[in-house]
Amino acid sequence: MTLVSSTNQAVFDRLIQSYECEFSAITKKLPLSDGSFNLDIRLGGAVMGFLAYTGEVPCVFNVVKCTLMASKSASFSFRRQGLGYRLMESVCDRYCGKWEVKQIEGADSAQAF
Repeated sequence: MTLVSSTNQAVFDRLIQSYECEFSAITKKLPLSDGSFNLDIRLGGAVMGFLAYTGEVPCVFNVVKCTLMASKSASFSFRRQGLGYRLMESVCDRYCGKWEVKQIEGADSAQAF
């Protein structure tokens, strides 16, 4: 588990773009003229981002605001391997306390994890 910082912000941003694209059918967001999506997630203050890697390959991101796990997504080729669960577990282990997990309504596979 790696905290997002200026050295890996670009990696995080690309994974968030993939997430926005994937869930655009649910959120009804449309891409901008350059093909990217407006991002609702802004890191800083109480909002932290985490990345998990398999070797050198980024595979999962997680966004945390205080005690709310707001977004979590694994890259397609890394899904159903428990990586998202393990990242969330690592965050909970590092930052002990009561947590709330939020998922996009309609994202049934994400809710099932």
